Amino acid sequence: MTTHICVAPSDVVGRMSVASTSPDAPGQRFLRLPHPRTSVPSLFLASEQPEASSSKTASTTILEVQSISPDASRSWFTEDDQVLGDGKLLVFTPVDPLFLLLPIMSAVAPPNKATTAQFRPLEDIFEDAASKITKASTEEDSDRVSTDDILFLGRLGCVLEAMKRICEVKEITEDITVYRFSQATLLSELQAKVTRLSDAASYVSFRSLARGLAKDGLGPEAGEEKEDIRKGRRNAQ
Repeated sequence: MTTHICVAPSDVVGRMSVASTSPDAPGQRFLRLPHPRTSVPSLFLASEQPEASSSKTASTTILEVQSISPDASRSWFTEDDQVLGDGKLLVFTPVDPLFLLLPIMSAVAPPNKATTAQFRPLEDIFEDAASKITKASTEEDSDRVSTDDILFLGRLGCVLEAMKRICEVKEITEDITVYRFSQATLLSELQAKVTRLSDAASYVSFRSLARGLAKDGLGPEAGEEKEDIRKGRRNAQ
């Protein structure tokens, strides 16, 4: 079994450790899905956690899996005095399921923008999206998005809740609920996210965000970033 060093939320690491030793543990499934920004097939982890011992329902966290490889050959030395020859680092980052729905909604959108989409059951939406997204993939493509992964995504409770945040919803009967994507609702959700991040208290808590914007000359730390660059240039001369 291949061993890798990873950075992940502590509760997810704990569930992955339990799942590797207990067949009755909550599910941990890797999914190959289109990336919401690039549509390139990318790896995600659906990590399931029981809500309570008295409840049969479970909540699921979805994490994006990124592999960071060193520029040169590297190794890891572990606490138990082992040496791992593969020096790459796996980073598991929680992601809002709303973003994973963007390629799904794009795939099933009417080709004519003037046409209004119809209300459809959740299963129909994901089956249609899976058919269209996987059509361009080939059997030789090891990184292709699979139909099973897209359909599994549509069965997750967190994805169902995300659908309600970006769609108009109608309950036909107790067992039948239909959805229709709403661009206005999506834009409202995204605007709310931007507003939260633009709040000063939230902004300073995300150091990577502040540094990234500073490199582009944006944000309150932009001046400090430019000064650091000038100092580096002077030192290099």
